[in-house]
Amino acid sequence: YCWRPLGLCGDTAIALFAANSSCLDLQVEGCKSLVFVSWAVHHLRNIHKLRLPRGRGLELDVLDALIAVPSFNRSITELDLAGFGFDQGFTQFGGKQYGMMSNDEFILRRLLPAYSNLKTIDMSRCPGVTDQVVSLLLTKAPQLTSLKMDHAPLTENAFLCDSLFREALTSLSLANCATIDSTAVAAIVTLCPNIVSLDLSHCCQIDSTAVQKLAWTNAGVLEVINLAQTFITDAGFAEFVKSCTQLTSIDISGCPLSDASIAFVSRCVDLQTFILADVRQAEDFGLSMVAKSCNSLTCLDLSRCTNIPSDSFSSLFEQTVNLQMIRLSAVPNVEDKVIESLVTYCLQLYSLDISDNPQLSDLSVFQILLRLPQLKFLDVSRNPHVSLDPLALNSLKARIKSSSPLSLVSSQLSELHLSGCSGVSVGIVDTICELGLPLKVLDVSGTMASDLLLIALPRTYIPLQELNLKHCKVSAAAIFFLCDNCSSLNRVNIEQNELFCQSRKILKESLPKLKAYMQQHPECVILYDDR
Repeated sequence: YCWRPLGLCGDTAIALFAANSSCLDLQVEGCKSLVFVSWAVHHLRNIHKLRLPRGRGLELDVLDALIAVPSFNRSITELDLAGFGFDQGFTQFGGKQYGMMSNDEFILRRLLPAYSNLKTIDMSRCPGVTDQVVSLLLTKAPQLTSLKMDHAPLTENAFLCDSLFREALTSLSLANCATIDSTAVAAIVTLCPNIVSLDLSHCCQIDSTAVQKLAWTNAGVLEVINLAQTFITDAGFAEFVKSCTQLTSIDISGCPLSDASIAFVSRCVDLQTFILADVRQAEDFGLSMVAKSCNSLTCLDLSRCTNIPSDSFSSLFEQTVNLQMIRLSAVPNVEDKVIESLVTYCLQLYSLDISDNPQLSDLSVFQILLRLPQLKFLDVSRNPHVSLDPLALNSLKARIKSSSPLSLVSSQLSELHLSGCSGVSVGIVDTICELGLPLKVLDVSGTMASDLLLIALPRTYIPLQELNLKHCKVSAAAIFFLCDNCSSLNRVNIEQNELFCQSRKILKESLPKLKAYMQQHPECVILYDDR
């Protein structure tokens, strides 16, 4: 149950939810009713997950109620404090500092000991997370298995505590923690020897020394590592993968690594996910070595890898037939012939991103739609030669004649992104009908989409739920027609649209099932179904 300020008194809330005492997830957001919270902690016996509000505070008596009942506290195994802070929203303390302790740290040190059976906790972007809070948490929550503290203001000594070994902790995320260095890494793997998944992405102090210490101490255990945007070198990374050959997921996005060091990843024969976006030195040799050895590879991200020759993609795809997700965004050498190789070998793809490749044409997109039966997500944004015009589709079908693979037309594509494809217009509706695409999400922002497209969409009978019309020239009348005739539609984005103020007023007053609200900028309006 998610409690929001609906204007209901505590007694009314109790009456509404007393019959649903079996709910498993309690989110306390903007809650001002001590009566309701007190009732909840005494009667909702099956609650396992507790989520506290992001960026705003709780009343002190509400907080006290949440930690007052031991039986309720013991049932909580998952605690979500992401973005949770008091310095801006909590008024009881008057913004004062308690000695060297801020409001946020004071509350965390009061809250955490009450929940001794925690197994999962998310404290990302939580300003009260200090070294002392980490030590307290590791001491008071011996069953903790997953800990997330992204953007936490920790020091390099955060894990140099007197806590006992935490063998239960298997997943740790410290993304964007600027002070985490080799000393901290050594302390982490010593204190938590069974870490299976570790996220150190965007930790600017992480270098080769840190990953070497990780390899020496944690070799044979670690399976998932995220080193994106760190400063590891070829020598350090090579030693790391030599020691941790059991890795199943590696993220080295934006790391200054050479193609030769990428080749060492081939030692990880069980690798399933390999993310090397923005690794500008990646070339065909390193990738071919990985493809030959890692037969279980299902996820590959080569976005903005600019040195991969187009001729090497055919052999790469031939060796990675089990791929389910691939990102080829802004790869200069991805051309129509590359996509032809892709749809020939990688028939199990369910997610494909080929955005920002201006050399691609409709031929590539239609080949994808006709020959990848498992595809659910497709992003071809910002490709100016893509229009999905039905004439282009008919031309392709005429060329392939009897050999047409129309029997393999994807009937599962639910999300299609065409943002910034300047050639997209009303003709896309006929293409959707011709291919029978069961789209739920359609993004045509920044295209030539007009009133004609909005009027034509309802006759496709597709189960469209979300439509993005950002930067499109459409009228309020056309949006009204679309929403009134497309019963499945529940979200329409008209940010930065050229609607006049009077048109916005008409929308707000004329669409009873839609609710409009302004976003951060006055010119941005989001419409969504509030049913």
